[in-house]
Amino acid sequence: LHDEEDRVMLKPPALAAYRGWCDGFLEQCARHLGPMPVLGDPKQRARVVEVLGDAFAEMAPADRVLRVWIKLAALVPAILLCGRVAEVEDLAGELKTACDAATGLHFPWDD
Repeated sequence: LHDEEDRVMLKPPALAAYRGWCDGFLEQCARHLGPMPVLGDPKQRARVVEVLGDAFAEMAPADRVLRVWIKLAALVPAILLCGRVAEVEDLAGELKTACDAATGLHFPWDD
């Protein structure tokens, strides 16, 4: 990219649209990537979507880079597939840490 005319800026989705996309994506992951009880259960999946949505909402719309948010959603099944966690709250904690690192809004000393 050499100047402003070389890029096409897409409007980031609204929070509800991102949460809806995440829910559908994670539901498909549960169906197609093998047994993933955390993502197969609607209540547990809703908890994961909540973490993603809350982190998404913290960013100003102009600062949201959609590919980062897609990667964060795709991180969820990757964490489950590697066997790192099995419980939804453990997954939520791992995901929150990843979201904080990706957005740069929180630092370890903030806690």
